[in-house]
Amino acid sequence: MAVITLLDGTRHCVKSQRGLGNHALLDKAFPAHTLANDGALVVEDARHDARFSNLPTVAGTPYHRSFLGAPLRTPDGTRIGTICAMDTVARSFSEIDGEIMEKLGKITVANLELRLIASNDTATGAVSRRSFMDVLGRELERHRRKGTSSALLVCHIDHTGDATCKREPEAQVVDFARHFRRCMRKTDTIGRVGPAALAVLLVDVGAKEVDAAIERLVDGWEESQTETVTASFGYAKASDAFSSGADWLAAADRAARSKDMTLRENRASPATHLGIGNRWINSAGADRRSGNATLRTQAQVGKPCPPSINLTFPVYR
Repeated sequence: MAVITLLDGTRHCVKSQRGLGNHALLDKAFPAHTLANDGALVVEDARHDARFSNLPTVAGTPYHRSFLGAPLRTPDGTRIGTICAMDTVARSFSEIDGEIMEKLGKITVANLELRLIASNDTATGAVSRRSFMDVLGRELERHRRKGTSSALLVCHIDHTGDATCKREPEAQVVDFARHFRRCMRKTDTIGRVGPAALAVLLVDVGAKEVDAAIERLVDGWEESQTETVTASFGYAKASDAFSSGADWLAAADRAARSKDMTLRENRASPATHLGIGNRWINSAGADRRSGNATLRTQAQVGKPCPPSINLTFPVYR
């Protein structure tokens, strides 16, 4: 039997296993002692080891006997879990066996780090598109099981509004991602879903919370002296109609790209209207505080507009 465990606070969680079957059959004493060891932990016969002889999985089913494990350590020395092999018969292990297990531990950590790198966009620090799709898929499953209410907000950074701007488009996306992290809740997940597109998964929210999230983004932008960019927003709520995270993202993306609503927030104007979902939002110059716009929900005007906004925002330097 082979098992990889990861430490979650004080709990050892089985990340991967072969031959163990039921995760409950792994007594946590084995990984706990392995984690405390500097090198490989060798147990040739658990019946004759005072640390393990009275364990239910040793005295009874599945009658674990031999054990060889090593701690998983990051390059800075942090212990994050264990890798181990065990059997139901007593075995002898050589010093080389212990060294091999330690090397397997290093390989495991290296692969975990590669996965972590692959799951994040290095430029913005946001979750990569592939990993974000997994997050959306899990949230849809949670919605189907528990009826939770979540929304997916998409932002397309369209172009610079200043003809003299010489900043690279990538720098603008990085600025937007930085601003998103400032404004969003810790429970929200920010992903980079395109070369110039960011998305935010807002969990356990209703329409008011989505409006509030957009308000935070609008109000949070600091005034720039020389340049602006245009960004289009759209969102879609979690629905049983979406069979995958890709369907959900496509719906929010269509809303952001909608051409039916092209109103822009213009800070020079005393009062401009922005369409959000089936509501109209008013940005009134008279209510501005510290140079930031204040958004207020207004009565619906005319026919419902798609959940899309087109805003002109100053860019962080």
